[in-house]
Amino acid sequence: MALWAKARVWMAGPWLSLHRARTLGTRATPTPKAVLPFEAVPRCPGHRWMRVLQIWKEQGSENIHLDMHQTFQELGPIFRYDVGGRHMVFVMLPEDVERLQQVESPHPRRMFLEPWLAYRQDRGLTCGVFLLCGRVGMRTEGAGSLGAERKPAREDPEARLPGNHPGGWRDGDHWLQMQILPIPWGSCVPWGGGGEPGPFLQGQKKKDDACRQGARTCTGLRGACVWVGLLPSSRNGPQWRLDRLRLNPDVLSLQAVQKYTPLVDRVARDFSRALKARVVQNARGSLTLDIRPSIFHYAIEASHLVLYGEQLGLFAQHPNPDSLNFIHALEAMFKSTVQLMFVPRSLSRWTSASVWNEHFEAWDYIFQYANRAIRRIYQELALGHPWRYSGIVAELLMRADMTLDTIKANSIDLTAGSVDTTAFPLLMTLFELARNPEVQQALRQESLVAEARVSENPQRATTELPLLRAALKETLRLYPVGVFLERQVSSDVVLQNYHIPAGTLVKVLLYSLGRNPAMFTRPERYQPQRWLDSRASGTRFPHLAFGFGVRQCLGRRLAEVEMLLLLHHVLKNFLVETLVQEDVKMIYRFVLMPSTLPLLTFRAIS
Repeated sequence: MALWAKARVWMAGPWLSLHRARTLGTRATPTPKAVLPFEAVPRCPGHRWMRVLQIWKEQGSENIHLDMHQTFQELGPIFRYDVGGRHMVFVMLPEDVERLQQVESPHPRRMFLEPWLAYRQDRGLTCGVFLLCGRVGMRTEGAGSLGAERKPAREDPEARLPGNHPGGWRDGDHWLQMQILPIPWGSCVPWGGGGEPGPFLQGQKKKDDACRQGARTCTGLRGACVWVGLLPSSRNGPQWRLDRLRLNPDVLSLQAVQKYTPLVDRVARDFSRALKARVVQNARGSLTLDIRPSIFHYAIEASHLVLYGEQLGLFAQHPNPDSLNFIHALEAMFKSTVQLMFVPRSLSRWTSASVWNEHFEAWDYIFQYANRAIRRIYQELALGHPWRYSGIVAELLMRADMTLDTIKANSIDLTAGSVDTTAFPLLMTLFELARNPEVQQALRQESLVAEARVSENPQRATTELPLLRAALKETLRLYPVGVFLERQVSSDVVLQNYHIPAGTLVKVLLYSLGRNPAMFTRPERYQPQRWLDSRASGTRFPHLAFGFGVRQCLGRRLAEVEMLLLLHHVLKNFLVETLVQEDVKMIYRFVLMPSTLPLLTFRAIS
């Protein structure tokens, strides 16, 4: 498309005055006649295992979005990036997103999150659609090539593992994952690290529980030993699609939005009333506070009501301690995910044992929190209590076209994914409106004009508040809560005139895409109107904060409704102010979040 092609002409000069930016990196790659090989893709300097060491030393990678942003300036709009055993290609132009969409398979794949899968494997739990459709194959670990993909030692029938698959055997709906370790022949040891020799497989399927729990055992391949773990199998592609199609009607469809929007509106009104009660208690008619805890309570309260049909009473003076613990568990889970996701488990289990314990304990609490609610719903429906719409989980149980374990798995994914991803964009929107009072006033005027119609039918908020919807897009352009979009390409593809082979993990950096001056005029400015002006960039380039294609975020419409209605009720009742005009430092902890947020003042509007 010609519109996408315009994005290839970058504006000269650095984007955000980053150091050492070169003119070479400010223009898209010229298009020669011959497609260049994959090896010619510019490579980000640095050693992949030194990056792992740095992540371990710093307990995360909080500035990865800034590091990648600067690398684009230095190397151009595409580069290769290796960290540990992971090999990736980064892009940041919309034309490359469009190309990824064109070659997308019916079962799109992305990088699997080994820490999340490891927890579910260890606890014997079903995976939801967020984790299904992972990579299939054998991960080998040996001297000099830790984590690299490679074939068995001998390409003969004896070297192939059972199940006619070179990388493992089928166990139910999974392939057992083989990690080959350079251990001398016959000296296999159990996973726990003790001295007892492990049993020989010798080409036979292992059926005992030690295998399922992650034991090292001999494959019969000379000089090699394996760690057995679970990876989603190729069946996960069709299974992912089947589960996703069954979830969409009750989560993502417009009919579902119509059902749960009144529930979200109830919580948004409760939030506004609770905040107003605190404001009027102050003789000055205003309240200055750290609004972050209140916004997190709102996100949990709204999501819990929509999913499970229950209100938690988090706006009371003394909130439910279980919900506070749930927030802490989410924070610990996301932080530990970044610390573990790039380091092979066979290594991190020794170097980061305490982090693994923290990660598992956080997930334990998240699962317990959600399971309690699911059990209550299940019992009430089983007892035949009078039924009316009471949330997504009840709808899924009543529909009865998914197993209870699958419903639980996806409900917990939605529970864990519906808090931070809603709360942080709300916080950054309130901050931007506080330091852009003219934008705030325009949004307030829109909300006041639409108040009667939205109050009569909250579902009208999505059509009656176009500028407020544009403001949320603008927030997510500047502060994308999910920094990366990723696809493991299922077929060969050409990006920026480089051949990208099938199986390559391609990551789109939304942080850089949203700050490219060739696409967004004065990208550092907060200008929601750009998404409504037919001549502006917002209408020419897609809103990608929730992903694209059939694998876009399952909870995107719930998140949009939660953010839209909260801001609508807050803007009707309060002026939001701040003394701070400087940008907020954003850090990456699996989601992009502010390191600190300035105090905000809420002044009641009579």
